[in-house]
Amino acid sequence: VLNLPLCPLWSPPSMLPHLPRGRLAWRRQLERLLEAVTAFGPSLVMVSVGFDGAQGDEGSTQDGAVGLDLQQEDFEWCGQQIGNLAVTACNGRVVSVLEGGY
Repeated sequence: VLNLPLCPLWSPPSMLPHLPRGRLAWRRQLERLLEAVTAFGPSLVMVSVGFDGAQGDEGSTQDGAVGLDLQQEDFEWCGQQIGNLAVTACNGRVVSVLEGGY
């Protein structure tokens, strides 16, 4: 189990000061995850994807403040990183499922 928590930008830093926040923190945490998955050496990569952290998503705001504020290029970067991992680790085998709906 690898737990990589992120705080939304609307949570007060004093509440959980040690947790990273925002887009760059999301990318750093994803890089850590990909390193761990690469070390594990999967035969298949399965991804469950949602867009709740996207900029402008209703579920990503609270009292007018944004959550992770992820932008299109963040999701594109994520997909590229996962694709690169799959090519290296398991001959490009990836299953991706889109989650969603409020």
